[in-house]
This record gives sequence, C-alpha cells and structure tokens, in this order.
Amino acid sequence: MRSSFWAAVLVAVLSLAPTHRALAATTPSAATQVAADYATVLRALAPERLTPYVSYVTAGHASGIKGADSKPATVVVRTGDGKVLQGADASTTLAFGNVNILAANAVSKPAFDPRCYKAVAEQNATWNNLPAVRFTLQATCNAPQADNPFTVLYADPHAMLPLAAEATRSAGAGSGDITQSYAQFAGRTMPSSLQVDIKGKGAFFWVHEHILVTYENYLFSPAAPKP
Repeated sequence: MRSSFWAAVLVAVLSLAPTHRALAATTPSAATQVAADYATVLRALAPERLTPYVSYVTAGHASGIKGADSKPATVVVRTGDGKVLQGADASTTLAFGNVNILAANAVSKPAFDPRCYKAVAEQNATWNNLPAVRFTLQATCNAPQADNPFTVLYADPHAMLPLAAEATRSAGAGSGDITQSYAQFAGRTMPSSLQVDIKGKGAFFWVHEHILVTYENYLFSPAAPKP
C-alpha cells in the first residue's frame, strides 16, 4: 500500500512538470516543433470553434488623466461576419502613438489576433506562478508594426491553451505595456481581460495611465438572442 501510494504521488508530481524544453527555430526539426505547438494554440483560438452568436459582459476601469469606469454591458457578436449586433465593448478609446491599442470587441476583433503572428521560438517559463510555455512571436500581417505589437505568448505546457499575450509599445512621449489574458468559458478559450499600462517619459514623466477591461459571462448560441 505504501509503495503504491508514493508511486501515485510521483506520477502526480511528474505530471505537473513542464514537458517542453527551449526551442529556437534554427534547425528544421526545431522549427517544425515550434510551428506545430503554435498551430495547436491557433486551433484553440480559431473562429470555427465558436457558435454563430456569442455574447459576453464587459466592464472597464481607467485611472490617470482619462480616469473613468464603465458599467457592465452585454455585447452580442455575430461570428459569421464579426458584426456587433448589440452593445459596445468597454475598451476605453485611448490613442497611443496615433494608433488605437485596445480591442474593438473580444470575439471578432480582439487586441491580439494570433493569425497575424508566427512563433519563432519557445521555452519553458511561468505565468502567474504556474508552468507555461513562452512563445517568441514575429508579426506576419501586412500592417505597421504598431498595429501588431505583440511579441510574447504564454500557453499551458500540456494542452497548449493560450494563457496571455504581451506587447510593449513605444512612442516619443512614453511607452505602454499591453496584456491580453485568457480563460476557459464553456470549454472554449476566450479573452478574460485586457490590461494596458502607459508611462510617460521625458517632459511627460508624470503620466501614468492604467486601463483594465474585463470579459465574462460568455454565452454561445446557435441563434441570435432576443433583444
């Protein structure tokens, strides 16, 4: 009994350890592994996994010069064409470097679009004190770098489900950090929050903007919800 108990404990401990090692796409085999792992992440975020209509509740808080709170609001998105049928996302309209850095909506136009990036390396890491795989990203869409600023994606090391994407943007008057976090809703991986921190520099050293937008209570429906 004692040996079988400790054997079970050992199996449980080993199952918690990350199974991936650091890989840079410098050889064909490494590049293939990195691409395969990122493809798994893409499948977890693919629009095809969604129902024809998705609704969610969003709220936002901003502190700093443009400090404000938005009340919780329900947003309904038709996934076929990405059109918002009801409500408006709580993302605060904030331009940074003349480009809006926040999401239009969490379903069809999130802040991080994984289809506009490829992974060029991966390594073991942690996210919120949990084991994770850290992908180094490279933008691929034909758009300015300012529109595709994400450089890092964290994923669960076993299921390759995305945990968070991170970006850093710089402009003449300051720099900003963006984090798009994910969680599971009814078996689907969806954005759970969007955080933006902007700090001024030089003559604008005193500027510090903080924005937090939350997404919760997702509902996945085959038909349009009644108004």
